[in-house]
Parts: sequence; C-alpha cells; structure tokens
Amino acid sequence: MVKTIGGADIAKKVESVPLSDSSIKRRIDLISEDILAQLIVALKKSGKFSLQTDESVDISVSPQLMVFVRYKGEEDINEEFLFCNALSTTTTGEDIFNLMNNFLKKHDLDWLNCLAVCTDGAPSMMGHQLGFVARVKEKNLDVVIIHCFLHRENLVSRRLQPDLHAVLNDAIQIVNFVKARALNSHIFQKMCEEMGSHHKDLLFHSDVHWLSRGKILGRIIELRTEISFEKKHALAG
Repeated sequence: MVKTIGGADIAKKVESVPLSDSSIKRRIDLISEDILAQLIVALKKSGKFSLQTDESVDISVSPQLMVFVRYKGEEDINEEFLFCNALSTTTTGEDIFNLMNNFLKKHDLDWLNCLAVCTDGAPSMMGHQLGFVARVKEKNLDVVIIHCFLHRENLVSRRLQPDLHAVLNDAIQIVNFVKARALNSHIFQKMCEEMGSHHKDLLFHSDVHWLSRGKILGRIIELRTEISFEKKHALAG
C-alpha cells in the first residue's frame, strides 16, 4: 500500500506512474528469492525429500535443467518447482550432477536426506559410470531411482497399431487446420457459440504426455457436427 503524505491525490499520482523494465525485473527477482527461501526452510524442516529432474531445450536452443521437489509438509505431501538453471556447455550426466550438487550445497541440503530421484531414463541420466544416477549413488547409496511414468507412457504409445495411429494423425491435422490460423480459430469459436455447443475450442495434442491424445479425440467426437462444416480441408467428407 502506498503511504501518503499530502493526501489521496498524491497516492493516485504515484500509483499511476508506470514501472520501468528494470523495476519490474527487480521485483520479480525479489519475489522469486523469497519463494525459494520459504521452500528451503520447508525442506529443512521436513528433513527428507525426493527430486524429479528433466533436461530440456528452450526456444533459444539453450539446454535447461528443471528440478521439482516433493516433501512432507505440515498437512500433506507437497510438490514444488525447485529451480531451473541453464547448462552452459554440454549436457552430460556429470554436468547435470554438478549443477544440482552446487545448488544443494549452496542451500545446505544434504544428499543423504534425498529418498528418491525421478529421471526420464536418458543415457546421460542412467549411465552406470558417468551418468547422473551413478554420481548420486556415490553420495547416497540408498536413494531410490524411478523412471518418469510420463516418458514410459510416451514409449508405450509409439507401439500402437498403425490403424490407430492413422486415426490420431487425422485428428491432429483437423486440430491444426482449425487452430493454426487466428481467423480459422475465431470463426470456429463463433460458430460453436451460435450452435450452442458445450465446448468452443479444440485441444492441442501433446506428444510427451500421451494421455492428451484421448482428450483431443474425445473433444473432436463431441464437436464432430461443428467440424463437419469445413469442405475445403482434405479430410472433410
């Protein structure tokens, strides 16, 4: 709340002044630091925790290591985003371990308190000698290693029958045709409103989380009447 000296008029003038980019960035950084500090306190209070790691590439083709943490809170098991740091050069298991190990040391967290580590099963993670898991085992021999179930689902989905893949690919093409251009999407939403449809939009398909495939197929079935209007598309009957 703004503290006023000369009355409400001064407060309104202060609140109306736009913040600069640097001021917004500084406030975001301060909020982020405070949230992280609260999370570290909660982890130390809990004593034990488990980690989930994922190495991915952002839009600028820069590798990023994302880490999530699970711990026992005051009332329930909590899951929080721990940190996301860039991997400056290579993305080997050694690099991933060093990045995470430095983070834990910085915040006085011990590997011996880590109960489990969940990874995507990549060679850099699961290598027996130089992999991330091997280095973690050197710090805590009793840690449980878990393969992320989302990646398992993705591997299972690749073995679907060809005819099922064909249906899915047709559905993806329909979704892309409607949502690829803003005009098509707006016209489709307007038409759904005029027809009194329960839904007004289609769902995008996520190639990693394969459960979304069932959702997009279900949405297409529910909107099959609205989708059948388009005659220019190659898939239209």
